Amino acid sequence: SNAGKEVVITYKVKVTANNDIITNKATAGHKGTSDFGSTEIKVYQGNITLTKTGENDVKLPNAGFEVRKDSKESTALRFTKLADGVYKYDPKGDVTEVFTKADGTVKVQGLDVGTYYFKEITAPEGYSVNQTPVDATLEVTDKVKGADGKVNKVLTAETSMTDTKLSALPSTGGMGTYLFTIIGVV
Repeated sequence: SNAGKEVVITYKVKVTANNDIITNKATAGHKGTSDFGSTEIKVYQGNITLTKTGENDVKLPNAGFEVRKDSKESTALRFTKLADGVYKYDPKGDVTEVFTKADGTVKVQGLDVGTYYFKEITAPEGYSVNQTPVDATLEVTDKVKGADGKVNKVLTAETSMTDTKLSALPSTGGMGTYLFTIIGVV
């Protein structure tokens, strides 16, 4: 009676590793057989670490970034803060701006393969916001996958961004302006 109808199966999975390969496999058949074939989809989970520096490679804490996937103009991803400078991707998370910790690094994890863009939103005190986003790409290569197809190395990427210091504005005028002001008033 249900032949030819579309069947939708919904399930939840708990990922327990920081970096892993998640394999979803569906098999259709009769009483445990695969009479009608099977489909397998792999999802990868990795992390990216960004290092924020200033002049002379000084590590900069408290720099805030939005992380975007696939394009610089896409919507900022949402995260859950796990620790200082460590965030996990969470579509229902309440954090869209991730901040560097004391050593100038911020780590975002739980990311699938693809290119991610880091746009600076908040500059550390005394520095200007870098207007040019940096990117990092997570990809599965033969170096990451073993002969058995399993991920046997951590799927990670690193990137960095440098800020320039704000400089003080030059002093203009001086004592000579008082003399001209007095003469002008008189």
